[in-house]
Amino acid sequence: MKTSLLLSFLVISFSASAFSLKKEKSFDLPVIFNGVEEKATIFNSQDKDPKGILILTPTIAGVSPLEKINAQFFAKNGFVVIVPLPYLNQVDSLTPNIAMLDQEFDKPYRLAVKFLEETQKVLKLKDHLPVFVLGASQGGFRSLIIASLLNERVKGLWFATAGVDFPSIYAQSKVKKIAAFKERSKKVLGIETDQDYENYLRVHLQNDPKNICQKIKVPFVQVIALKDDKVPTHNQELLSQACPATETIRLNTGHIGGSISTVTMNKKILAFFNEQLE
Repeated sequence: MKTSLLLSFLVISFSASAFSLKKEKSFDLPVIFNGVEEKATIFNSQDKDPKGILILTPTIAGVSPLEKINAQFFAKNGFVVIVPLPYLNQVDSLTPNIAMLDQEFDKPYRLAVKFLEETQKVLKLKDHLPVFVLGASQGGFRSLIIASLLNERVKGLWFATAGVDFPSIYAQSKVKKIAAFKERSKKVLGIETDQDYENYLRVHLQNDPKNICQKIKVPFVQVIALKDDKVPTHNQELLSQACPATETIRLNTGHIGGSISTVTMNKKILAFFNEQLE
């Protein structure tokens, strides 16, 4: 009898909680991943029946006005938006481990799977809603990884200022966080020059977007910044060559301008996603 009452209480509590969250414009959703709590911010669709789910992956700066503007825009236009919050990895470590860095490569995909499952459960969404992915810079890398490995669910992808050849990006990027990671990593490894560090990574880093992007079977768009030294333009062009042929937009701007294009072009992105629903 007590067990039955407890189960009834839990069901009622969960239902009430889910109903409350469905009424919120946005809320944080926690999941447990490898024993650690990770979170995403969920932006509810303003349509009663959402037409799709958008996974919007942030830049290395975290959830900035860039992501918030886009999340609100797509929520107003019929999408439930999942914004995975930043998580700690080897780039943040005081004593980076390159082997662990390699193992973390597919974490954006594995987290996306958990966030999708929990979002569908909490918001009681229809099964098999189309999934789309959007991101710039670090978010572009992670969007590419998600779309490549979650290819049976994803219907469209748009990313900006992402590239391939991680060894040269980690060795040459002017992003402060990546440059600081490089120096800590060189110290741990006892390596003095950037070239020796790049050579070391070429031997020990196995995972790279160029190795998986051919798995993308759906329409996607890549935006390349032609004056980029954060994710060097050369690396972005290499990604274009490694992936299936697609629409490529080249902008005469640097990294920030290329990344901001996800906002300045969000109406074009929306139209592109809507085309994949027809």
